[in-house]
Amino acid sequence: MLENIFEAARNGAIVVNYARAERTAAGAVIVRDSLGGCEFEVRAKKLVDATGPWAEPGDLRLVRGSHIVVPRLNHSDNAIAYFEPSDGLCSSFPGASGVICHS
Repeated sequence: MLENIFEAARNGAIVVNYARAERTAAGAVIVRDSLGGCEFEVRAKKLVDATGPWAEPGDLRLVRGSHIVVPRLNHSDNAIAYFEPSDGLCSSFPGASGVICHS
């Protein structure tokens, strides 16, 4: 996951942690810095909510998953995905620090 965040930042994305979306409007959201308390507006064509299990009950459909990073065994840049019959997904993809596996 961290590799995705670092790559997004290198490509111009603004990434924040300890922030809470307070209000939404058309194409924008007001975000509050949970540590410093300041508010700022974020405008984007697409917004990603990565709240996960910290969301208020009923706000999101929560999913379960785990992520691990293991050493690379080859130099392939290919990702692998396995779709379970119960609609589950297991996948792995190469990152700078190893192979990131998640389910």
